[in-house]
Amino acid sequence: MWSAALLVIAAALPQDPPAPKDDPARAAAIEQTLASGKVAEKLALLRAQKDSESAEIVKAVGKALADADVGVRVEAIEALARAKHGSALELLLAYHKEHRKALRADEVVLPKLLRAIARSGDERAVDVLADDVQGQLKPATLSARILGLGRVRSKRAADALVRVMGTIGFAEQQRHLEDFRLTFVVLTGSDQGRTFEAWSSWWSKNRESFALPRETPKLSAADQERWNAYWAGAPSKSAK
Repeated sequence: MWSAALLVIAAALPQDPPAPKDDPARAAAIEQTLASGKVAEKLALLRAQKDSESAEIVKAVGKALADADVGVRVEAIEALARAKHGSALELLLAYHKEHRKALRADEVVLPKLLRAIARSGDERAVDVLADDVQGQLKPATLSARILGLGRVRSKRAADALVRVMGTIGFAEQQRHLEDFRLTFVVLTGSDQGRTFEAWSSWWSKNRESFALPRETPKLSAADQERWNAYWAGAPSKSAK
């Protein structure tokens, strides 16, 4: 009797979701297309890879990071940014580390890569986003660094945000003040206006005692629209 009752109770309890299954055949097909297909075929294939939870699929997609065509490399980065398996971030971080110097001259791939890494919300993104800032000061790249730090809900991200803004020249600083303000609002829920000095002073005085909100604070309609437009509505991580 007791055994039957326990079985009924166990069946009613929430069950862990099944572990995602790899698909070696599909992964092999992806690698085949990436190795010998035309550029258009590769692009279509990579755009079709959405929210993958398979380590094998992620590994296969990662092969495209070495493709000769810049468009293919960018699509591979976007596909890995959408992937749900943790190995996707590892591939992106490794790619950045290996090609760090060469990426300085790449105005297309670098901003895409930085945004993809930031999208994870992983704190390891902070070091990448704040690294080698002077190596490339193109607007899209600086926006990816600044707005990307808002995806990592930690004080380290806010510290890095101040460092990045203090590193770039005055002209770039003025050009990206709105990115800077929006990111700090997203991280802290406070709005200190549109001057770097006001934010830097406020953060210096309040950093130790300030409790970063665990979730993105409620934003004004304009700020929310701009934030969503940049991240396509992707949710931010909880604070650490």
